[in-house]
Amino acid sequence: MKIKSLSSALALGLGLTLTLLWLLSSNPLTIRAADLTVCAGVGCDFETIQAAVDAAAAGDVVKVAEGTYTDLHARDGITQVVYISKTVAIRGGYTTAFTEPPDPIAHPTTVDASGLGRGLVISGPVTVTVEGLRITGGDATGLGGSPDGWDAGGGVYVNTATAILNDCLIHDNTASRTDSYAYGGGVYLHYGIATLASNTIQGNTADAGSSGYGLGGGLALWNNPAMLTGNTIQNNTAAVLSAPFGEGGGIYMVYGQGAVVSGNVISGNVAGHEGHGGGLYLLHSPATLNDNQVLSNTASTGGTRSGRGGGLLLSSSDATLNRNLVQGNLAGAVSPGDGGGLFLDGSDAHLNDNLVVGNTARDGWWGGGGIVVNESDPTLTNTVVARNVIVGDGKGAGICTRMANSHLAYTTLADNSGGDGSGICVKSSSTATFIDTILANQTVGITVTAGCSADLEATLWYNNGTNTGGAGNIVTGAVNVSGDPAFVNPAGGDYHIGPTSAAIDKGVDAGADDDMDGDSRPQGGGYDIGADERVSAGLSADFSIGKVASAGAVIAGERITYTLTITNAGPDGPAAARVVDTFTPADAVDSVNWSGGSCTYAAGVADCAVGNVLIATPSTLEVYVMTSNAYSGTLSNTAVVTGDGSTVDPNGSNNSTGPVAVAVRLLTADLDITKSAYASEATAGEIITYALTITNGGPDSPAIARVVDTLEPPVAVDGVSWAGGSCAYADGVVQCTVENVQTAAPSTLELYVTTIAAYSGTLTNTVTVTGSGVTVDPNVSNNSAGPVWVAVHTPAPPPPTEHTVCPGGGCDFETIQAAVDAANPCSNDVIKVAEGTYTDLHARDGITQVVYISKTVAIRGGYTTAFTEPPDPVAHPATLDAGGLGRGLVVSATMLPCKFAPTMEGLRITGGDATGLGGNPDGWDAGGGVYVSVNAYAAQATISQCVITGNVATTDGVGQGGGLYLSGQDATLSSNTISGNAAAVGSWNTGEGGGLYLRTSDATLTGNTIQSNTGISGTDGWGRG
Repeated sequence: MKIKSLSSALALGLGLTLTLLWLLSSNPLTIRAADLTVCAGVGCDFETIQAAVDAAAAGDVVKVAEGTYTDLHARDGITQVVYISKTVAIRGGYTTAFTEPPDPIAHPTTVDASGLGRGLVISGPVTVTVEGLRITGGDATGLGGSPDGWDAGGGVYVNTATAILNDCLIHDNTASRTDSYAYGGGVYLHYGIATLASNTIQGNTADAGSSGYGLGGGLALWNNPAMLTGNTIQNNTAAVLSAPFGEGGGIYMVYGQGAVVSGNVISGNVAGHEGHGGGLYLLHSPATLNDNQVLSNTASTGGTRSGRGGGLLLSSSDATLNRNLVQGNLAGAVSPGDGGGLFLDGSDAHLNDNLVVGNTARDGWWGGGGIVVNESDPTLTNTVVARNVIVGDGKGAGICTRMANSHLAYTTLADNSGGDGSGICVKSSSTATFIDTILANQTVGITVTAGCSADLEATLWYNNGTNTGGAGNIVTGAVNVSGDPAFVNPAGGDYHIGPTSAAIDKGVDAGADDDMDGDSRPQGGGYDIGADERVSAGLSADFSIGKVASAGAVIAGERITYTLTITNAGPDGPAAARVVDTFTPADAVDSVNWSGGSCTYAAGVADCAVGNVLIATPSTLEVYVMTSNAYSGTLSNTAVVTGDGSTVDPNGSNNSTGPVAVAVRLLTADLDITKSAYASEATAGEIITYALTITNGGPDSPAIARVVDTLEPPVAVDGVSWAGGSCAYADGVVQCTVENVQTAAPSTLELYVTTIAAYSGTLTNTVTVTGSGVTVDPNVSNNSAGPVWVAVHTPAPPPPTEHTVCPGGGCDFETIQAAVDAANPCSNDVIKVAEGTYTDLHARDGITQVVYISKTVAIRGGYTTAFTEPPDPVAHPATLDAGGLGRGLVVSATMLPCKFAPTMEGLRITGGDATGLGGNPDGWDAGGGVYVSVNAYAAQATISQCVITGNVATTDGVGQGGGLYLSGQDATLSSNTISGNAAAVGSWNTGEGGGLYLRTSDATLTGNTIQSNTGISGTDGWGRG
């Protein structure tokens, strides 16, 4: 009689065997980048983002529906919700209908690590786009990640990848709670190239412990030339009050050469207890900072050391700062502080068109309510330094220089207060040059201490208590003007000069072509003093525009360079022009950059300001358009030029150009594949090497190929590795992405297939190739190869050996386990066991039993010590008694170079107790007397003429199979007596299968006696069988 069991809790019942089929079309379709959908419930391709990423091929898009995703995954020894190591895009903000476009605000997609790991990790030389996610609850404590091994990247960790993060909310993450150093509470960017646009990074903490240094509360960059555009970085903390030191409350950047930080709002961040750079801290980073608002940040909240740089601190960083607003920042909330707005430390920076207003330094060693220049040689042009304050001690409420050589041109310095009363202090072996400077409303305009010098040329002095002070050398030059600068609205922060200003036309040429607003210098009769050049009314300029594209046709994903030429026919010049460049359709454009103007881009329109367009000398604006890798068609482009600001163009007939049409087509490659095995025969357990050759017949190169290799039967395969591609293997199918397939030379992918040691037969292999990502293959006739057959043989086993066992001397062994251990794994050795009781216990694989079998052996009881045939188990019982301390017998299939088929005959098994040993897939205790797992390929087990009695599966919880638990493909039970066993003993337990429990087993039961067994022995429990 055949009896099978279901995987449900039936003791004896019908089993179910599932066969999984992989179907491949004989004429595979050409594929492009796939869209994979994710939602928390059913109805999508996947329920977790990680599962979708794992299944994705290069170039695929993972679309994630609203909901909170908290599943954690361990990869490469670290834990996170999502780990990405392939070129994919992830987009959140969808409903479960996945209609376009997504809306991350209305339909938030949240990745929440719940403090148990990071939210998101991007690793390896891949290109990854992440859009519209909320990433929170990340904690990188103990995960390391920085070059020096400290914890880094609480919310997002990027390592050596090209990463693009857009429209994400990254909040309330922590880099470390215990480490000595912690980098990037919200985001950590390590090597590679990153682009972050329109994200909000808030409420993150780098160091939340009591003994470490926090570096970058919101964001930390290490050797990454990142581009940060249009982000809001607010209310982050580099180090909490109990931690000793914090740097970069909002952003910490080290080795950031080439990084660009543009158009961001960096506000309300705190560096720490003793802190440097409340908003930003740059170390060895000659980066570029454009058009940022650095507002209301705090460098230091406690301690005795000086906080430095309430807004920004640059250390050994020859950075360039253009058009930034540094306002309302604080250096030293409790402890002393220097450089309320900006602190330059060993940094020969270039600052152009910046406003440093309303910042505060408290009781500092040096001062600098607005700016401190320490051991640096910076150049500042078109700078407004106003309304900054020193609370308590300190020098230079506007600017303090120490051991520095500073050059300032076109500076407006006014209304700074506190400290020693000076607007500017030049001290400690410093020199400074000031050209075209307004010094107004200061107690002392400029103080130069002994041993220092300052050279001033073209200075407007107004309403100072004293213009100059100090024992140092001050040279005021040939041009000195006294009079009202007539600021437009200084109380409201507007330090433009009005029409009656004494600064108009009184300056000299200090080498700048425009002022802080981009208006050209000079206007009218000469150069104006200060940061603002008063614009003459009614400039008239006849602008015309021309445009050419770098190519008439490109492949999707390639860059087009448009060169726009703006010509001014007068009568006035130089004049300011505005160019509006429109791309149709907008979805053909992936990104836009430019040079030669100041631009913004949104929804297919680039809006650019081009200043100082001279008469007779055209200005050039270049616009660099990266096309979408999914677009095919015509990209049309039209540009219009008008006057900007006060410039009027009287002639509108020549103000447009285009449309300029560029044909965009998908990358097309005729991919062909061939396959061969290095040998037509192999021994089971050996590695079979297959060589796959992918040829690109053009017309385009390089291409990305997707290879699907199917091995039959899958049960014959023990494992697969590869070289020459990025692959994944599951259930007999290898899926690979092979990049950079050239027309000039084929690409080779090698697969190394290890068969199981027990397999004998033919291994069949078929492969297909298609385009992947942006690659389209127009010809499917040559996309498959195979089948390739390899004959696999198992080696012949050695002849069997007999081993004898008896409790006393005179036999080969005194314990059954010793005999089993000595047996050959595959020769079907016979172990003859003499009458007696065997109570010795042995621990194997973390579990305890009298006998553990993982070899093809035959164990026979019922012998006398003379071992005469036939044995008589009734007259001469051989008893395995576990004494309630473990199982009696465990049979566990392993991969052998032969078929696993042990036999147990004529044994008496009693006293088994599997409490705490587990054994079923849910971890419940299983198999009190005998536990059999024969899940290996072609495995089987035979138990006959045995008595299994007095055993218990569990005394605590759920127990299955008091006498015997059998899980596997094939087993035979014949002429056994299974009686007096219990699946569970005790109150509030559950027992299933008092005598016997079969799970997914194709077993044969013949002539057995199964009686007087109990599902549950006790009160208030549940029992079945």
